[in-house]
Amino acid sequence: WPFERAILLIKLNLHIWGLVGAPIQKGSVWSTFVGGDISRAVAVTPDSVYAGTREGRVAALDVATGEERWVTETGFQITSSPTVAGTTVMVGTKDGKVLGLDTATGKVIWDFQTQGQITAAPVVAGDTLYVASRDGTLYALTAP
Repeated sequence: WPFERAILLIKLNLHIWGLVGAPIQKGSVWSTFVGGDISRAVAVTPDSVYAGTREGRVAALDVATGEERWVTETGFQITSSPTVAGTTVMVGTKDGKVLGLDTATGKVIWDFQTQGQITAAPVVAGDTLYVASRDGTLYALTAP
């Protein structure tokens, strides 16, 4: 079953809602306002939930409690779902940047510039990070 720990929902009122883990039952476990319009799906690891906003925030929340671990103001509108690989969470921006943030601190540790908006989530396969840009190019980068 792919949702062993929990199912997460994003509502238009800008809250992330955590639901009871498997077996799925009715009821909300937590709700956290992330301070912006959540732009796409969230990324979930065993201990954290990551979300990006149109206002340029990337947030990490505790998966069990919904407590904020960190929020980073990137200065760029986040237009892709986050992707997590190792200790890096990656997001794409309207300005064509891919940002790599440290999962523990939220600090931007690297960025890569394309010539078009990034709307698809970056994908990691093996040692390669794939980024599709609206400039019509598929970028294959060394994974973090």
